[in-house]
Amino acid sequence: MVDPQLVARLRQESYAMQPMGCDDAASFATPLCSIETLAYAIGSKAPAVLAEASQILAHVTVARGAGPSRDEIAEAIEDVCGEELSGCCVNRIADAVMKLCRAR
Repeated sequence: MVDPQLVARLRQESYAMQPMGCDDAASFATPLCSIETLAYAIGSKAPAVLAEASQILAHVTVARGAGPSRDEIAEAIEDVCGEELSGCCVNRIADAVMKLCRAR
């Protein structure tokens, strides 16, 4: 059996990685937020499956951290475009890509 404090800690860590938080109406529709919310609810209501729910929460945390960083995206844009784009444009594009990554 997994300690309920572990589930709570995993949930806090996953919220910290999600800039808007999973309670935000716009981000709740994202699959990772939905999975995290459902796993927490299942673990809270059914102590017999708490271990499985905590594993799901841990996988959500790993999945959130698996995406590219903003710096990696900006570097890839600069590699492709070279001097054709200003630094300001590269930053705007990188911000837009990060916003799309968070939405998925």
